[in-house]
Amino acid sequence: MGETKVDKTAVIDEGAKIGEGTSVWAFVQVGKNAVVGRNCVLGNGCYIDREAKIGDNAKVMNKAQVFRGCSVGNNVFIGPGAVIANDKRPKHDTERKFKGCEWNIGNDVSIGANAVILPDVNIGEFALVGAGSVVTRDVPKHGLVYGNPAKLHGFACECREKMALLSKDEKEAVLQCEKCKKEIRIQAELLSRIE
Repeated sequence: MGETKVDKTAVIDEGAKIGEGTSVWAFVQVGKNAVVGRNCVLGNGCYIDREAKIGDNAKVMNKAQVFRGCSVGNNVFIGPGAVIANDKRPKHDTERKFKGCEWNIGNDVSIGANAVILPDVNIGEFALVGAGSVVTRDVPKHGLVYGNPAKLHGFACECREKMALLSKDEKEAVLQCEKCKKEIRIQAELLSRIE
């Protein structure tokens, strides 16, 4: 693990924790009591809101924003300009109450540039969110979503390639990666959501 590097223009608020080996680039802001894990990259101008949580080995690219209420897992990629929002009904003179409120971006998720994840939307492990998408509902584990609003277009392997249907019964479907041949099992009902 390398040393933690924080650019002199970054603003790290009181109580924020930055993990060992993390690089914090120019004009980043990390809010009060936010937690950023080990070996992360916070790109130029990104914003991590107070009390937000970022796991280990995450990359939050230039100008991306992660707002309070969201917990981001390990090995996550958040593309440039992406926004993980936190208020369903924003208003200039009110603030959402966050006590007991949390939603998650799972481990090994990739979120494309300029995507918007709406409040209280959970993203399952290994999911892929296409660039420019507006994600309005939960994304299943391994889900491949894109569009506005984002729709499920299939499932992605851990190696990031699309998976093909091998077999299914009433309860379960077996998918196989078109590249590495790894297999996963999903609930058969999820297939009906694919556009």
